[in-house]
Amino acid sequence: MQERTGHHAPTTMDQLKRIDPRDLIMLLQCEPRQLLGRIVQLNRAPRYHNTLNAVVLAAEVTDLRGQRGSGGNEEQSA
Repeated sequence: MQERTGHHAPTTMDQLKRIDPRDLIMLLQCEPRQLLGRIVQLNRAPRYHNTLNAVVLAAEVTDLRGQRGSGGNEEQSA
């Protein structure tokens, strides 16, 4: 059983709020195959000091990319 230490796992919103806006822009603009590596690099930086959940953050950035790119048009006609 897991022991309660008073610490809680960061939620998704905590992850997005924790990211500097300039870093978020960089993550949104990087190649999809580079995303996780870039997040790991950021996580090693002194300003984040290994406090980011790289998998959750990568999923959130991917979701944000989808929202930005869709423009509300779910379906395209040929």
